[in-house]
Amino acid sequence: MRCTRLLPLLPGLLLGFGTFAQESTPDANTFAASGDLERVLTAFAIRCRVPMLIEIAEPVARGLHAEATSCELQPFLNQVIGTNPNYAFDIHGRAVHVYDRTVVQEKNNFLNWKLKEFKVQKNVAEFENILIARLWALRSGTNSSGMLIHGIYPTDLSKRSLPSRVYSNSTAREILLDVEDLDGTFLSVIVFPKRQELVTSDLDAVFASWQWRSMAVSDPPK
Repeated sequence: MRCTRLLPLLPGLLLGFGTFAQESTPDANTFAASGDLERVLTAFAIRCRVPMLIEIAEPVARGLHAEATSCELQPFLNQVIGTNPNYAFDIHGRAVHVYDRTVVQEKNNFLNWKLKEFKVQKNVAEFENILIARLWALRSGTNSSGMLIHGIYPTDLSKRSLPSRVYSNSTAREILLDVEDLDGTFLSVIVFPKRQELVTSDLDAVFASWQWRSMAVSDPPK
């Protein structure tokens, strides 16, 4: 699906969030996907319902092929990530974090920015909208929790309620991974235009590439 969001923090900026490509397999016990790194990772996450945060950078590895006879996580990640020294992965409860080793440390990677206070409420769709808007606010030099959000909620991210939770002085990445572990039904992908020396002007493209996808049991892979 595709949704758009108009952020009041930057009037006139329209962000588009695209759909994920994925592979299907006829045998429920097997998995195979080909394409670039983003495609292969998201196909596996959706097929095996693994909540995942993916931070990748251009140039993205292409021409990959991965196969698995089960949804066992470690062999798959070793197969896909193990041959690429620029990438690593960590496991946070149910959530998996796959990242470019350099871009994950960039000061202008907004997932490194700390929020003084952040409240999780309602559902993943609202969490997505509020988190993105709060990061735009940080970009503009504020760290306020009192914000008016305007946007279109993607319905597949609105189906499951999230328990209320409050974070203090936490990075956006810490919050996102914790909510992915808590909920277990969605994944998130961010593509950076380069691996290092990100500047503020790069962030428009990065936010526009930020994708969220439901993996709820009620939403089977297409």
